[in-house]
Amino acid sequence: MAEENNLGNDIPVFEDELTGMQIEEVPMNPQNGQARRRGGRRKSPKKTVKKSSVRKRLSVSHRDWTHGVRGWGKVKPGSINRRRALRDECGAKCFLKPEEHKFPICRGLEHSKSKCIMDCRGVLAAKIRGAQWGHKDVVTKADKLAKKLRCSWKKN
Repeated sequence: MAEENNLGNDIPVFEDELTGMQIEEVPMNPQNGQARRRGGRRKSPKKTVKKSSVRKRLSVSHRDWTHGVRGWGKVKPGSINRRRALRDECGAKCFLKPEEHKFPICRGLEHSKSKCIMDCRGVLAAKIRGAQWGHKDVVTKADKLAKKLRCSWKKN
């Protein structure tokens, strides 16, 4: 009961005995034995594109300085309450922006036996952070103060 279909293709068409509908036989792929795909767009495998990661360099190079900051994170006055206590005890000289309690350069009160002494690690940390955030006034103050304190990381 195979007959050629109306479209002119050479695909055999059969009539179902129960329903009376015409059924096309799907040709098999000789390579893998699966039904051939007919029509539609072939999907190509997704290609992954590797994005290049480019990091911007800081305006202040501090690769050889970072050994000078080690340990500052443990002794700095971190919270605002500790910074206020430091400002009340020592005054504005322990901050590079004293009105905002920002960029502390003295050790916290609980970490120092001799209070109100400026630390070169704090000056360097303030300089690096000021350069990252774009505070040019902090960077210049830190440079002048480092020269005055004769910090080892400051090139004279």
